[in-house]
Amino acid sequence: MHLINQKRIWWILAIVIIAYIPYGFATSDVTDSSSLEPSVDLHLQNVKYPSSVNIGSELPLTFTIENKGSATSEKTNMQIMLSNNVAMILPDIIPSLEAGESIEITTTIQVPPHASRGKGFFQVIIDPSYQNRGYVSSHNSYYHSTLLILPEGMSAKRYKELTNPGPFTKITELNRDTGSSSACP
Repeated sequence: MHLINQKRIWWILAIVIIAYIPYGFATSDVTDSSSLEPSVDLHLQNVKYPSSVNIGSELPLTFTIENKGSATSEKTNMQIMLSNNVAMILPDIIPSLEAGESIEITTTIQVPPHASRGKGFFQVIIDPSYQNRGYVSSHNSYYHSTLLILPEGMSAKRYKELTNPGPFTKITELNRDTGSSSACP
């Protein structure tokens, strides 16, 4: 009888050990070195810009960048994307940031003549060419919203009047060439 209880105990112990192996009971000499390397994790925050801008005018842009990583970042480019794939690169606009450091940046961009008129896509991308080693790009690394791009000299109020649904919508005035050069480069 005593021998049968010992066999049951050994079987139960063997089952418990096998069940705990996937949960870290057994250890390994292999270490994932990528989790130990310092990384740069730039967060884009507090993006401020006007709700509308005219073709050919300057778009003021203010934002905060914080390095929440464990390594110092390098000078970094920023890319502004507008509707119809209009991309503008601002080289080295973001200075080198120590781990935990943040900075507020104010800049302006010139809205090109070939940008789509109307309410459309607006995106700010930090480090689009992945200049920083160990860069984490999934944590607030871009900001996405909309921006109203108006023809030269048109006010947001006039745009609203022209696009107000009704029997006399004057959509042709929105698309007329108001600048000296509106051809795409």
